[in-house]
Amino acid sequence: MLVWVFKSMTTILMIDDDELLLELYSAALSDNFHVLFARTVAEAIELLATEKIDAVGCDYHLSNDELGLDVIAWISTHCTDLLAKTMLISGELSPPMQGFNVQCLYKPVAIGELLGVFHAWSTTTEELK
Repeated sequence: MLVWVFKSMTTILMIDDDELLLELYSAALSDNFHVLFARTVAEAIELLATEKIDAVGCDYHLSNDELGLDVIAWISTHCTDLLAKTMLISGELSPPMQGFNVQCLYKPVAIGELLGVFHAWSTTTEELK
């Protein structure tokens, strides 16, 4: 029996204080995903608390000495299932991960790699019985 299953578009939260990178992420991701943007830890937490977010890409260094790991710490406490679909994006080769087991992509991020991760996270396999 052929069954069609329609899934709503995956919502990704991209967190970065660099406007040019946010524009690049928007251009690269918006054809395939619903993309929300935050520039600070507070903006990110507000969106995480009020929106249905399916995956997160978070810069390591944000402005005003904020760290993306603060967002990841919030996710680990309040949205534990989302932690498996959260990535850190860093210009440092070995950013201190503070014990968080999240995927890390390194700048400059290859857009194909970024898309590949989000596509893998948005794909689910269901077995019909």
